[in-house]
Amino acid sequence: MVISIKYYIREFKKKMDITEYVKDKFGKDQCTKMINIRRGGDNNNKGNRLEEFFAVNSIVKIIATSTDDDISNIIVVAQDPGFVDDFVIKDKVRDHKTNYQIKNSAGVAANWTGEMQDRFEMQQDLDTGYHNFGNASQVLLVSDSAKQKANAQALTKLGNSAFKSQFFPDAASTFELLNRSEELRTNMEQICGEKNLSTLDQGVRVVLGEWKSSSDERSIADIFQGVRDMSKPDIFKSGTKLEPPRWLLNTAEPFNNIEIVVKSVGLSVRYNGFEVNIFKELEEPSQLILSGVSNELKFIELLLSLTQDDYKQI
Repeated sequence: MVISIKYYIREFKKKMDITEYVKDKFGKDQCTKMINIRRGGDNNNKGNRLEEFFAVNSIVKIIATSTDDDISNIIVVAQDPGFVDDFVIKDKVRDHKTNYQIKNSAGVAANWTGEMQDRFEMQQDLDTGYHNFGNASQVLLVSDSAKQKANAQALTKLGNSAFKSQFFPDAASTFELLNRSEELRTNMEQICGEKNLSTLDQGVRVVLGEWKSSSDERSIADIFQGVRDMSKPDIFKSGTKLEPPRWLLNTAEPFNNIEIVVKSVGLSVRYNGFEVNIFKELEEPSQLILSGVSNELKFIELLLSLTQDDYKQI
């Protein structure tokens, strides 16, 4: 795992007050505006349900789909000083920062506006100029699907690929959220190693509790460790690191296009646009079966037969 030299430049730049940068670049009025945005977020204190639920969904997704190196080097925080600050993901490996402005509304508050465009443009400058990330994205996330589509059309006309529109459902409870968000449910199934909704709901509530326990920026690895420490008993069974068995490595060795990735939850075997996820120790097939694996497709077919429905197309 290689971290860009820009990361170390970012750490040095933290010694510069961000308000000084904003005042010099955008003027005193915009600096005051940024401070007021932060003050409003601090007063909210993560109290917005949609913000909390989306943070949980993002954390769970990263844990379920990333390697150990990734989750140690992906940082998340709410109310990061700036113009787009509700939820922020700092990916030090990919040198990318993603900022979310979250609107739990179907009304005008969730509209893409000229004022929102100004905030996105200033945040993009902050991310690449002050924080020194190589790439950044600004996302307007709303809880109304029709509003999301309207915002997406407006952003398409704007023509800035760094500015995005996204939908995420609101829910009255974590149990309802699991039923409304297939993505969250699927990723929780991977982390917990089962599909029982009561267990998954318990897991979501533990992640939510750990997220709300601190306002400091933290790595996904630190959050996941806190989650497992809080879970008594530990229901995150597949969070245990899984090493590829020798028979799997030997069978894959002749095939140059097969990629085996050790993730924070299990393994992934990838080939030509498909990903087979493995979350538990697999029983070694007989030598007769292994000898019939003559190409990549037959290898994938074997793994699908062993893991049943635990796969997805990329």
